[in-house]
Amino acid sequence: MDLRITDDQAALAAGVRAFFEAELPPPRLRMRTEGGADDSALWQAYVAMGLSGLCAPERLGGLGMGALEAALVAIECGRACAPGALVDTGLTAAPLLAARGEDARGGEEHAQALQFRDLAEKADARRARRAG
Repeated sequence: MDLRITDDQAALAAGVRAFFEAELPPPRLRMRTEGGADDSALWQAYVAMGLSGLCAPERLGGLGMGALEAALVAIECGRACAPGALVDTGLTAAPLLAARGEDARGGEEHAQALQFRDLAEKADARRARRAG
């Protein structure tokens, strides 16, 4: 197994790093952490970039990337202290759901579940119930 990073993989890591540098500079990250900011917009940006389905098969709406790409994205998430559950859901759960549910579900319903499009709304609802 060749574990050398390819140009495409380096570009993926650089793109994710640039995204986090633009979206989560230290002052903004501090405000998000201290103020309990709503991360639904950030999660939607993850989905738009395809990160939430990074390791899921392309035929199910994912990007079809492997463990090395997931590790590179996870490194950038850690470097940025990125809030949210991208590593837990997009890099871990999505491929497991894809492997488990390929035959059980299909079409748009599966793609939506795979990309966790409703996760942000569920998290917001839970926060509101706790605050209320």
